[in-house]
Amino acid sequence: MLRVRILRGRGFRREFFEEFYAAQGPDAWSYARNAYNQRRFEFIVAAIPPGPVGRALEIGCAEGQMTAHLARRAVSVVGVDIVEEAVRRARENCAGLANVALLAQDVRDGLPPGSFDAAVCSDVLYYLSRPELRTLLARLARAIRAGGSLVASEYSLGTARLPSRIGDVVRLCAASPDWSLIRESSLALQADGEGIRVAVFRRAPPEAR
Repeated sequence: MLRVRILRGRGFRREFFEEFYAAQGPDAWSYARNAYNQRRFEFIVAAIPPGPVGRALEIGCAEGQMTAHLARRAVSVVGVDIVEEAVRRARENCAGLANVALLAQDVRDGLPPGSFDAAVCSDVLYYLSRPELRTLLARLARAIRAGGSLVASEYSLGTARLPSRIGDVVRLCAASPDWSLIRESSLALQADGEGIRVAVFRRAPPEAR
């Protein structure tokens, strides 16, 4: 049912996630309960190419568990999530981090104002339809400065039960003059080999486009 919805071109609505957070309570995605997620967050943040990161954007920040890792890599972080309750919990979890700003926002309606040196999309892109993904990538191309980076990550499909979006991101970025693929990598987190897949892209400078 979830897969059919995505393939028909309709991404998940805000109400789906609001009901999810209401039903699950704190630590809705078990990010804090499962110790391997610390390795996961470290791996994703470490995928950002070397060099200073002034302002970073995290799309789908959930309850802020990875936001705290990203805050150690960037001078400032803007985290957005579609659900107000998720953002409220993220603010609690990141209360001591002065360089973090958290917003309740649907990125399908637009991105936070200003430019960014890096953007991280972890476990969020498979909730978008392909047209929504294409629009988001175009917006990110306008928001990320030339030479900046985009890190896209998702958990393996055995757990997610949703169609992969990393392959779609790679294909769309390959067809666009705005992006170049730096690398793809993976990290096994379970004994059966399940884990995460990460793709890293660089925002092309004007002369390269």
